[in-house]
Amino acid sequence: MKLPKAAAAHRYTQSSLLPSATALEDSGSSGNGSIPPALAAAIAVVDEMEQEQPAPEEVKASPFTDLEALKFKEGLERPPSVFDNLDDLKIDLDDDDDTSEELLTTVPIRRPGKRYFRAHPSDEYQFTAYILEDADNKTTYFIMPEVGRTIAEDSEIKKVILALCINRSDVMFFWPIPASGTFRDSGLRAVGLARVDWIKAIGDLKLGGFRTRKAKEHYDEPGWPAVMPSVNELLSLAFHGNIVDSPEHPAVRDL
Repeated sequence: MKLPKAAAAHRYTQSSLLPSATALEDSGSSGNGSIPPALAAAIAVVDEMEQEQPAPEEVKASPFTDLEALKFKEGLERPPSVFDNLDDLKIDLDDDDDTSEELLTTVPIRRPGKRYFRAHPSDEYQFTAYILEDADNKTTYFIMPEVGRTIAEDSEIKKVILALCINRSDVMFFWPIPASGTFRDSGLRAVGLARVDWIKAIGDLKLGGFRTRKAKEHYDEPGWPAVMPSVNELLSLAFHGNIVDSPEHPAVRDL
């Protein structure tokens, strides 16, 4: 700890190095005001001790002292944003091409599931056929009648009624209804109801048929094509050339 020079000198006079405090006082009072040599020597020692003391460490200012300076301000550098120019991102609704026409390229063969659907009102769009559903390849094969009659009883080939239906997304599909048994009867009844109302038809093995529910909410009429394709065209789009015309066809050879 640093001592004032006068205090250090006083302390030094109490040591054995100087005669006494009284002697120093007498010596100082009898002279011309100069510091006695002994006291000057004591002050020099104190000065030397002060010089040997390490300088105090500088306390660094906290970066959070001035929070206002840390706030983001306009003009400071920042990464560019895609939203800097909103005019470039606006979409002109008038650019939509409403003159285009959707082309029908496929007609799935599947069950209605738990979605509401409608059935085409014409019997023309129901067709009885032999089919083979390959779940592994997600492919449905059309089996020519002569092949189906030969191997259907001892294989996975099914005889079904393909009923043309459409869901609320205006996607047409063929519903393969079993051509015999109780599922046939309840399936055809569901198709009859679906010609005039939106319904659901969910298979129930315990019931031995389809549970049918009618939509309580009013939905718009289905969006059948303005120019309805023939059933021939729709069947071609449904099977995509997956036709089994021989018992030696790879799809049925090992059945």
